Amino acid sequence: MKNKSVKTMVASVLAVGMMMGIPASAFAVSPGGMSVPSAQSVDSSENCAQILDWLGIQIPRHFDSQAPYKINTLSESDPNYWQAEWETQVYNYKMVRNYPTLYTQDAWDAAQSAGTVMMGLHPESLTDANKQQILEARDAIAALADHQLKPYSDGINGEVIYLWGDDMPVTTLAEDLQFPLVNYEGESVYDNADFQPFLIPYLLDDPSSAKGTIIVASGGGNTSRSNPVEAYAVCPEFNKLGYNCFLLQRRVAPYNNDDIVMDMQRAVRMVKYYSDQWGIDLRVRCWLCPATRAAAATSAPCWKNFTATSPPASLTLTTSATPWTPSTAMWTWPI
Repeated sequence: MKNKSVKTMVASVLAVGMMMGIPASAFAVSPGGMSVPSAQSVDSSENCAQILDWLGIQIPRHFDSQAPYKINTLSESDPNYWQAEWETQVYNYKMVRNYPTLYTQDAWDAAQSAGTVMMGLHPESLTDANKQQILEARDAIAALADHQLKPYSDGINGEVIYLWGDDMPVTTLAEDLQFPLVNYEGESVYDNADFQPFLIPYLLDDPSSAKGTIIVASGGGNTSRSNPVEAYAVCPEFNKLGYNCFLLQRRVAPYNNDDIVMDMQRAVRMVKYYSDQWGIDLRVRCWLCPATRAAAATSAPCWKNFTATSPPASLTLTTSATPWTPSTAMWTWPI
């Protein structure tokens, strides 16, 4: 995912560099689309630092990460700086909390703790102490780059397996898809507007030796995902019992129940479809959802056939050749 502010900053860096007599070849663009100093030249790094300092832009350490971070390109002297910094770091916090296996536990926990504090701030009435809390959240999130365990990538060996690609079906009315940053007036604001549902693999060292495969979906009443207790702590325990796991990061409100259930069905279908390629034995297939009011509300509609509304680009995954029902469905609560 590439954001507009990054593209604007790239253009600004190159333009100012040319004004200062520095050739565009002194800079490189990473695969993620973000401008970074060229590793081939020490002078390039110095040139980039000089230009960014001249622009008044501070670049966090995660700047060249493949994860879809955003950065605040405003100078601190700009009157809108702190509003933009708060919005940027709220976005980053809501994004990284979905990737628990990408970083070391201590670093990820620190980012979550600082981010939770920042979410309670109101950007229109920030004190100096509040501004420091925003910076602490920014630094904790940026520090994740120093504690990354594997590349951010889409696939069985990476952190994410996206369910829909560019063809995610949406039945929720457009006017209902509102994504305010924080919950000041009771809105559902768990995800960023660009969230795409995906699976996180928790596989045994030898996936083919597993007793079966479990798809875990945490509770949250369809308004959030209660992942820390009901998913992130649960999947490793199933691994210890000999099962492969996939954690489903499904859509939640403001998406309606049909959209949420389609993500659940798609997850089952995807794991079944790729089981041979991924070396997964599906002798036992269980679907775990902690028993919340959302589970009770969706248990019946889960078996509704949404094939007609699935995107054509998904091809075989949406045909009857790959069933969308699990062998076993369990509504349970972790204790």
